[in-house]
Amino acid sequence: MQVDEEKKLVMAHAGITPQWDLQTAKECARDVEAVLSSDSYPFFLDRDVWRYAE
Repeated sequence: MQVDEEKKLVMAHAGITPQWDLQTAKECARDVEAVLSSDSYPFFLDRDVWRYAE
């Protein structure tokens, strides 16, 4: 996720739910980035864990 605070723009791969504020979107993006950068990323993708996260 890319954020330009000055221009008040956010670019994300997928939509951001309207119920989230910018801080929540940033935190969730960091969480997903951490998992996809780890050795456990196949577990996350193979089992569709991402679909059921709360």
